Amino acid sequence: MDGKLIFCKDGILRFQSDYDNEKIIPYVLIEEALNIKQDVPTKLVLALTPLQTIEWELCRRNFTYWLFRWVKTLNEHASITSEESDRFENFPHLNYLMVMSEEITDPEKMVYLICKSRQMMLTWIIIAYVCWYALFHKNSRILMQSKKEEAAWDLIERLDAIYSKLPDFMKKYPVKKVKGKFVLGGENKSSVTALSQGAKQFKSYTSNIVFLDEAAQIEDLI
Repeated sequence: MDGKLIFCKDGILRFQSDYDNEKIIPYVLIEEALNIKQDVPTKLVLALTPLQTIEWELCRRNFTYWLFRWVKTLNEHASITSEESDRFENFPHLNYLMVMSEEITDPEKMVYLICKSRQMMLTWIIIAYVCWYALFHKNSRILMQSKKEEAAWDLIERLDAIYSKLPDFMKKYPVKKVKGKFVLGGENKSSVTALSQGAKQFKSYTSNIVFLDEAAQIEDLI
């Protein structure tokens, strides 16, 4: 079948045939096939099915697709006693978040400054990007800094929450998490380190990405 895949604004990947310019058909990957559980020891890297391999490659190539298809974030307004499905929600399909998801992957933007107010999901989208980058770029080194140590560690907790809610086939690599550090094991070997404020905190690190959370409140920036 000849045609092309189109990523639409509603976050759905659709197929359009070269022989029919009017119809765009949702590209549906069978959820049951994607989420097959394999009964093997967790220390082994799971072998992906053909459909899972296709989905993995789509996600690797397109952060926006991965974000709106698979990422779940904590609903901070939900009650602690709420059902798990109510506490974690799919990433919201908001226009400004879709635009931002494309801009932060632009290789020409080496510095990306965001002026924001609270409750805009911008910290969540950056942490999701950090998760995506670490997952699909082996041996990556990422630093996240916030004003206080506790706030920096909270960024790691959010990162861990995003990773833990991915489908089983996408969690190919075991996680080692200690205070202030998130490491993907196996053949991935990516690490994310959280630091408190101070330019000296960066002296002994090299990194692919540096994320400064609440940068206006941080004294002695890089």
